[in-house]
Amino acid sequence: MDLRYLNAFVKVCDAKSFTVAALSLGLTQPAVSKQIRRLEQDLGVPLFNRDDNGISLTDAGREAYHTATQILAEWTKLTLACKPYFESLQGTLSIGSSTTPARHLLLSHLQQFHAVHPHVTLRVQVEDSQRTLDALLQSEIDIAFVGIEPHSADLVRTPLASDRLVVVASASYNLHDDWRLSPFLLREDGSGTGAAAKQALADLGVDTERLNVVARLNSSTLVLDFVAAGLGLAVISSWEAAQAVRQGRIQVVADLNYRREFHVVTRRVPKQTELTDAFLHAIAPHSSGPEEQDEE
Repeated sequence: MDLRYLNAFVKVCDAKSFTVAALSLGLTQPAVSKQIRRLEQDLGVPLFNRDDNGISLTDAGREAYHTATQILAEWTKLTLACKPYFESLQGTLSIGSSTTPARHLLLSHLQQFHAVHPHVTLRVQVEDSQRTLDALLQSEIDIAFVGIEPHSADLVRTPLASDRLVVVASASYNLHDDWRLSPFLLREDGSGTGAAAKQALADLGVDTERLNVVARLNSSTLVLDFVAAGLGLAVISSWEAAQAVRQGRIQVVADLNYRREFHVVTRRVPKQTELTDAFLHAIAPHSSGPEEQDEE
């Protein structure tokens, strides 16, 4: 059971609305809906009646609301009681991240950590996944957010989130064309997205060496700009695609049905054990990614 699920549940109960609760939590409505579904799965019972008139609590939901408010109150008391023991934590924590988690995962985790340890200075650098892991191995950073699995025995990974890969094209692209024969934009060597895209395409029998590659780019932002301008298709994270699709800049032409995993990685013997452990502890209950699927 995850405290986030209880918190989201209480917020929905108080607001009597998934949408209003999502706004108060700083999340999307689909993300809150998913948390409620997971709480219902954990408890084994439906908590809400859903109909044309909105939502209402089931009998189990009313019992869950009463208990959840008590649990959250006790958790708040515990965090306040522990706060004095952490307030003195100081120093500089160096964090490296590849581009996709930097844009979609990192900020919320840094906010969570800073709220608990406001006297720790955060230093952040963004590179591709391989360079980020290299920097971690060379003790240039303390923690890495990456989209590839590290293979060094000196590194320890913690699952963070997962996303799916999609093929995107400009908004004017002709959907009747065979996207496999179209010009392609690829990420540079060392990119986690690039490595995952190569594997996802290979799983479909598409050899990236035979693609009509018009450019290799070292930025997901550049990839989106080039795709929107009609210079080629690309395989990107659905998180990266979502906003550009809503803006009408690009369209998704294929879902590769391939899940890409993101990880938080540390050295097996961290240089700054206290700060690193504090960071991992602070973000542990909050490791999740953006949600795309909606629920009415």
